[in-house]
Formats: sequence, structure tokens, C-alpha cells
Amino acid sequence: MNRLLVVAGIDPAHVTVFTDRARYTCAALFMALYYVYATAGCTFFLMIATGGGIFPGVLVGLLVAAAVVVYDRFLLSQVSVDFSDLHEEDARPHGRPRIGSYAIRVVITLLIAVIVTDPLVLKMFDSEITAELGRRHTDRTATLNAVVEQVRSAQLAALDDEIKNDQNQLEAASTAVGKAFTAVTDEREGRGATGLAGNGPVFKLLNDNYAKAVARQNEAAETLATAQSNRSANIERINGDASRQTAENNDSAPPPAGVLDHQDALLAVLRHNLHALLVCVMISLLLIALDLAVLFIKLAGRNSAYEISVAAASRSRLRVMLASSRADEDVDLMEIRLRAEQAKRDLRHHYSASRDRRVTGDNIGQTKRDPRRRHGTTGTKKPRARRARRWPHRYEANSAEEELKGTVYTSENRLSTLSWNV
Repeated sequence: MNRLLVVAGIDPAHVTVFTDRARYTCAALFMALYYVYATAGCTFFLMIATGGGIFPGVLVGLLVAAAVVVYDRFLLSQVSVDFSDLHEEDARPHGRPRIGSYAIRVVITLLIAVIVTDPLVLKMFDSEITAELGRRHTDRTATLNAVVEQVRSAQLAALDDEIKNDQNQLEAASTAVGKAFTAVTDEREGRGATGLAGNGPVFKLLNDNYAKAVARQNEAAETLATAQSNRSANIERINGDASRQTAENNDSAPPPAGVLDHQDALLAVLRHNLHALLVCVMISLLLIALDLAVLFIKLAGRNSAYEISVAAASRSRLRVMLASSRADEDVDLMEIRLRAEQAKRDLRHHYSASRDRRVTGDNIGQTKRDPRRRHGTTGTKKPRARRARRWPHRYEANSAEEELKGTVYTSENRLSTLSWNV
């Protein structure tokens, strides 16, 4: 049980309540389940996206799942601590929750859901997607065959229009020949425009027009005959081309479907099948809930006994550290004071010895120079100003001692101020 708590990033020493133990053990089991699920999902996604083997996908899937699980451990073991009022034992140990960490986990969940849920749903509805892709291929083939049939009908209509046009031209030429023949006959018999019978210039002109009309009639008749004779061959050719194109369309294999084609087919299946849509939504919500299970457990364990214990322990450790730091500063300050006192005593001893030696030397010299002191007589006491000029080392010692006192006092004030700020 403690190993599962360690896997979840929880310190077993602070888990003293059965509820917390059950909660964080459940979180560890969800982490293990999510690790397997994320590895399989990422592997399958990479296999579909790249078309490669299983080995590179498994390697990347393991790394992605491990990264997300490590972040879940960090999220679960993270405890907000309020470090204000450390000197108060009964202060509230909990601090404000860090919303940024939760938001990052939600973003990771959405990305993983897109990567993992989509291939899983595609695999579940693989038969429906295949049927939809087959139906689309059939519709595409039917559309192509319809286009071929439209082209065939257009070509046959054009062939009929051409023959009909030739017939109209032949009829027009025949009509023109009849009119020209009537005009020639009338002119030759004197019923024409000139009223003269015989073969005059007008007759010759009308006769030439008649000959031309007959030539045009013969040409139109030959064109119509050729079109009618070629009609069967042209119809056979048009029908053969259409049949061959239709057979090619029917025998053509469907193009390889990519990821977008599968996605489009899945959306078409979901639009036309309410049951499939509900199943897809429920699976997506289930996987998202599995992905966010650790975050839900973290939010449910807010202000739990474990988090309060961890926060109180953190505050206690910091309080001990600060007390130890202040004690060390006090010891350092005491050592500085002791060294200053020792230096002051050494300086006093030095100047005292120097003063004694100087006074002794001065007394000996005075005795040698003063006959009254030599014979045991005592003179009058010299004034203070004269003694200050005579023994200036006394005032130098006193001045140095006062200067040292001021230095020590200033250092103590500075160290006291530093300790107070700390």
C-alpha cells in the first residue's frame, strides 16, 4: 500500500487517515491505468498518422505517457502552504490553490483526448466507416457513368442533328431545283419575264442557275447518303466508347482513403446515426474523465488531513530554520562582542603598561635634575595643564579607549539592526 502511495507522489508518513489512504491509492491505480491507456492511444495514433510499424509508436507513446504521469504526480503531491504568521502556532497552514497548474493539466487532457480518442473511435466504427467509404465510391462511380451516358446521348443527338441538317439542305436544294426548272421552262415557252420564247440570254442565265441548283442538290444528296451510311458505324462507335468507359469506371478500385477521408466518413456516419453519435460522445467523456481522474482526486482532497499535515510540517520546518538562523546570528554577534571586549582590554593593558614605563622614566629623570627630590624634599604640585603637556600619553590612551568604545557601539547597533530585519 505504501508503494502505491509513493508511486502517486504521496509521503506515507503524513497519511494517517483511512480516507486519505484510500483516496491516494485510488489515484495511484488511475495513474497506472492512464499510463497503459495513453501509451496504447499514442501508439495507435502514430501508426495511423505515419503508416509505420509499432516500434517507433510504442517508444513515443511510452515517453508521452510517462511525462503526463510525472506531471500528475507533481500535481497530486503539490500542497499550497501559507507562510504568513509563522510565529503563530494555530495559524491556517493552507495557502491559495495554484490555478495555473490545473489549467495546464486541462489543456494536456484536451490534447491527449484529441490524439487518443479519435483513433479509438475510428477503430470502433471501422466497419461503418468502410461501408460509408464504399458507398461514396459507388456514388462516385455512378456519377461518372452518368456523365458518360450524358456524353453518349449528346453525341447521338449531334449525329441525328447532322443527318437532319443534311436532309433539310437536300430539301432546300430540291426546292431550288424545282423553282429553277420552272423558270427555265417558262422563259423558253415565252411565259417568263421577257415574254419572248426561245433560248435568249435570259434563258441561258436561268439555265445556268438551274444547273447550279441541280449540282447543289446532288451534293446535298451525296452528303445525306454518306451521313446515313455512316450513321450505324458512328452509333456503334459512340456506344462502344461509352460502354468501355463505363466498364473502366465500374472496375476501378477506390482510391486509398487518408485520415481526412476517414474523419469525413465518421462524421457522415454520426450525422445519420443517433446511436453511434451517443456512443462516440460517451466514450469521449469517459476517456476525458479517466484523463482528469487525478485532478478530480486532487480537488476532492482539498483541505484533507494529509494536506493539512504536510502544510503544518512545512511551516514547522521553516519556523525551525528561521529560529536556527537567528540563533546562529546571535552567536556570531556574541563572538563579535567578545572579540571587541578582548581588543579593548588588550588596548587598555597596552596603554597602561606604556604609561607606567613612561611615568617611571620621567620620575627618574626628574629626580636626577631636581636637587630637592634628590634630598627627599617635595616641591609644589604642578597644574593639570602642565601635567597634560608633560604626560600626553595618558590623554592619548583615554582618547583611543573612547574611540574603541564608539566603534564597538556602532558595530553592535548595526548587527542588532541586521538581526531585527532578519
